[in-house]
Amino acid sequence: MCVKKSIYSKGNDKVADAIKLFRGNAGMTQRDLAKELGCPQNTVLRLEQGQRRVDMMEWVAICKACNVDPIATITELYSEVIRSTETST
Repeated sequence: MCVKKSIYSKGNDKVADAIKLFRGNAGMTQRDLAKELGCPQNTVLRLEQGQRRVDMMEWVAICKACNVDPIATITELYSEVIRSTETST
């Protein structure tokens, strides 16, 4: 099964919101998170604005930098996406 890769999906919005929340809860700036990830601050900005997709290894690195459990967060995001698709149909 192929999943349509789009930054315009509800799921991508949820991921972007989660990254911003994790970073804020960790008391980090975008620059702080970028430094932890070894990427430019603009990359974090684009992730948080939903302008760039996140792969699994990036997700784990983001969660680790923000001191959150990547498995628990994926489970929660999955549940939110499923709920939002059920209510929109």
